[in-house]
Amino acid sequence: MAHEHLLVVDDERHMLDSMDFLLTAQGYHVGLAHDGREGLAYVREAQSTEQPVDLVITDIQMPVMDGVAMLKHLQKEQHSIPVLVLTAYGDRSLLIELIRQGCADYLDKPVGEEQLLDHIGRMLERNRAAERRLAHVLRNAEIGEQAAGIAHDFRNLLTMAQGFANLAMTNGCRSAVSRRYLSKIQLSCRRAARLTERLMAYGSAQNSTTPTLLDCNRIIAEAMELFETVVGRRIQLSFNPLKGLWRIESMRVDIEQIIMNLLINAKNAIQVEGEITIETSNEHSCGDGQVLIGTYRPGNAYVRITVHDDGCGIALNLLPNIFNAGRSGGDGTGIGLTITKRIVEQHKGFIQVESLPDHGSTFRIYLPAFNAKKYQNP
Repeated sequence: MAHEHLLVVDDERHMLDSMDFLLTAQGYHVGLAHDGREGLAYVREAQSTEQPVDLVITDIQMPVMDGVAMLKHLQKEQHSIPVLVLTAYGDRSLLIELIRQGCADYLDKPVGEEQLLDHIGRMLERNRAAERRLAHVLRNAEIGEQAAGIAHDFRNLLTMAQGFANLAMTNGCRSAVSRRYLSKIQLSCRRAARLTERLMAYGSAQNSTTPTLLDCNRIIAEAMELFETVVGRRIQLSFNPLKGLWRIESMRVDIEQIIMNLLINAKNAIQVEGEITIETSNEHSCGDGQVLIGTYRPGNAYVRITVHDDGCGIALNLLPNIFNAGRSGGDGTGIGLTITKRIVEQHKGFIQVESLPDHGSTFRIYLPAFNAKKYQNP
């Protein structure tokens, strides 16, 4: 018998009753909510108990708060719960928006009992398998923290890949739209493969992963292309690359993690609509900003990556803690910044942050240029 905790969100009483009867008979612990606001409150309360929610099953059209709005809140609050959407609306743009907001899968109404139970079982098994893999990695004390961070990014990438795969399957594979979805899958999967390589390298006594000379402009451009599919039209992305940017010596996956973590952090800080800008530059000084992470070495040559958003900002008293593990207060802070801190420190770089509530945030990442002596100030 199953023991997972499922939450069903629907505004129709007969649907809640029938789902409650069906799922309880299968051994699931079932919670019920009449709209998205009740569902969100249920998740918040359950996540602080010994039996958090393992899967959310939700309708879309509901009063007070609909399913899409609830998904946005779940993603914003970083609740890593798979969501199954039951929808009677085959609108392709709606399905794309659901995936962007973190929907793991969807079924078109009406849904038969056998189909529904099979789908729920497979989603929960995927979740259990991911937890088993993560637990196995975390038991290795040598790579515990790194594995947690890699698993965090890995889940983000695979969620995107799975969502685009579902769209491609339902839309057919001959159209230009399907080919575009498949190209996004390929890019996501390549990134996921590189993260897996890093995990294997950490777990191996013989670490065969070696740094190479990298062009940060190229890595940022590819990351922003992928990220555009996540943020949609509500956030404008712009990139101002410096021609002649100095190279750095690093593993590509490290720089990708920095960029994606900062982009996700900026996206989470923007409540409705806004803009995220990335710039690159060659620097010998750090200006007047406060160095929060790492140590500035005067005269050294650095490649600077600046990420600015016009989101909610961060209170001054919270700034010193935003790179600690977990959410440290304010929107848009989480494990991604902890990973970024670790990578920058490993590269002997440093980080500056400027932010004020309601005035956005600016993160400046300084990484030593390769053959820095060549570019030193005279």
